[in-house]
Amino acid sequence: MQKLKSQKKRAIINAILFQIVWFICVMASNTLAVFALCLFCVFHHVFIMGKKKEWGFIVAFSLVGICIDSLSQALNVIHFSHAIVLTETIQIVPIWMMCLWVAFASTIAHGLFWLHYRFKLALCTGLFVVPFSYYAGALLSNSTIVSSTWLFLSIVGIAWSVLLPSGIFYMKKLGLHHE
Repeated sequence: MQKLKSQKKRAIINAILFQIVWFICVMASNTLAVFALCLFCVFHHVFIMGKKKEWGFIVAFSLVGICIDSLSQALNVIHFSHAIVLTETIQIVPIWMMCLWVAFASTIAHGLFWLHYRFKLALCTGLFVVPFSYYAGALLSNSTIVSSTWLFLSIVGIAWSVLLPSGIFYMKKLGLHHE
């Protein structure tokens, strides 16, 4: 099998497939989320990915995101549906959210190529757009926003206004960006 030739086609397909995985993760079971992610990752590896070292970036970025969302859960900003209970007082994000992080991390090098040289736009996207994706995901997944909605949107926005440009910066530093 051969990789898709056009970077633009790879980026568009990556973005569309991520949106499909996003809906499956927030609306279906953990089992379906894992299945969808596995299919997504195989397709990504075979047809989209340019360099094998992208997997290292995807894993690292996903782990950072999982830690941030687990901290949001621990601080009672949000309670994710089906969170994993480690102890009476410690819960981490559910499997479906972990799957979502892995799928999203793949978009930084591909589906979000239009942000690669626009750090201010990446910052604004993280600050103003991502919080509403989280809000929609919380509603669709039956998660509970524990804090006030505005506090939740603000916390998510501030976190993502740092996380998204940082992810793009490190992805570029690793040479994984579109030329």
